[in-house]
Amino acid sequence: MISEIPLTPKPQYFNIDLAKRTYRFVLAYRNGWTLDVYSTEQDSAEPIILGLPLVTGVDILSQYQHLGIGGALVILSDSTVFAEPTRDNLGQATRLYFVTDD
Repeated sequence: MISEIPLTPKPQYFNIDLAKRTYRFVLAYRNGWTLDVYSTEQDSAEPIILGLPLVTGVDILSQYQHLGIGGALVILSDSTVFAEPTRDNLGQATRLYFVTDD
């Protein structure tokens, strides 16, 4: 199953359900877009992954499979396969997808 995670080209934070668990995503532009992932269990936000760069065309969670998030996060570009998300096109010409085996 492939699900697009709707984003806008501005710093943002939101809670999202992925593979039956809720996470908090924090996106910021720091010389490129980065993602912080927090657990939202027990009414607190505990950091899981901090400063994960949004790199196009790969599973950005591949090195974190031991955390059991239950899928892949992939950035894809509408125009060129490996065009990185810019300050102005995140969620428009470059999109974030959550991919599971379901």
